[in-house]
Amino acid sequence: MPYHELVVDTVPNLNPAWRLGRAISDPTNFTGECLVMKHNFSMLDLEAFVAVGSHLNYRAAAQSLNISPSVLSRRVKKLERTLNTQLLIRTTRDVKLTIPGKEIYARAQLILADVEELLDSGKDSNQYATSVTIGCTNLYTPKFMPESVRRFSRVFPNIPVQVITPGVTGILDAVRGGTADFGVGDMGLEEPSLEFVPTFFDRVVLAVPADHPFVGRDRVEWSEISEERFISVSKGAPLRAMLDFELAKSGSKISIFHEVGNSFTALSFVTSGLGITAVTELAARSFSRPIATIPLVSPEVVCSRALIRARGRFMRPAAEAFWELLTVEWADIVGSMKMEDG
Repeated sequence: MPYHELVVDTVPNLNPAWRLGRAISDPTNFTGECLVMKHNFSMLDLEAFVAVGSHLNYRAAAQSLNISPSVLSRRVKKLERTLNTQLLIRTTRDVKLTIPGKEIYARAQLILADVEELLDSGKDSNQYATSVTIGCTNLYTPKFMPESVRRFSRVFPNIPVQVITPGVTGILDAVRGGTADFGVGDMGLEEPSLEFVPTFFDRVVLAVPADHPFVGRDRVEWSEISEERFISVSKGAPLRAMLDFELAKSGSKISIFHEVGNSFTALSFVTSGLGITAVTELAARSFSRPIATIPLVSPEVVCSRALIRARGRFMRPAAEAFWELLTVEWADIVGSMKMEDG
C-alpha cells in the first residue's frame, strides 16, 4: 500500500478529493507533513472529518476523539476552507456527507490508514523517534501542560515531551538557543529573533481567603483594596510590570505590604491569612488550595498569553504538531480547566 504525502494542490477546478493528497511509493520521501501540513490544515483536521463521516453525528464523533464538539466543528470547518469545498450538510436532525464529501471521506480513510501504518512500522524512524521540549513558566505546569500533553499523546503516543521551567527570561533564552523547541508564556516586546503568537487573554482577579468580606461580590474596584494588606509579586515579574503600568495610567494606587517571588507564593500567603493578592485567572485555577476570586475593575487588567518560537528556524515535525495543537485548542484546554474547577 502506498504512503501519502499530505499536500494541497492549488490547481483551480481540480477534483477536491485529489486536492487532498497524492500517493507516493517511496517512504523515505515522507516529509512529516502528516503531522502538520504546509497548507493550513493538519492530521487533526483530517481525523475530525473522518470521525464525523463515520458517526454522522458530531457529539458521537467528538466523544470518539475525546474532544469537545466545538473543537471538532472548528477542525472540520478548517478543512473545508482549505479545500474550498463543503464536505458535510448538518441539520437539526442529522449530518450527511456531500457528494464531494463522500469522495474525500473515502480518500481520507486511506490516508489515515497509511499514516498509521507508517508510524507503526518504524520506517523513517530518525525523523519520528524524537522528543518535544517546551519552555514553560510555573504558571502553566500544574494543569495546563498535563492536559496539553495528554491531548498530544493521544495522537502521538510514542513521542516523549520534556517541559522545562527556567523562568521567564530563561524561556526566551532557551527558545533562542534551541534548547526548547518553543515556549509558552506572556506576550513580549517585538524582537528580531523571536515570534510571539497571541493565544488568549487572561484577566487579573482578586484572590482572597474563603471567609473574606469580599466573597460573594461580582466585582471589586482597585480603590476598595487600599486599606487591605496587599501581597504583590516582586518587581521584574511580568504581572507586576503590567499592574504598575495599568494602575499608574488610571491613577489608582495600592499599598504593598508583602512582596513575594511569584503568583503561587502570593496565593499561599493568602491561604495563610496574610492578606489578599491580585493574580491571573489561570494562576488561580492552577493553585491547588481553596481560595476565592473576584473580578477586579477600574481598571480591568488583562494579560495576553502567547506561544513563542524562534524566527526563521525549522521546527521539527513533532514539535510543529504540538505547536499546531496548542494554537487550535488553547482556549478549549483552558476552558476544560475552568469546568474541572467548577
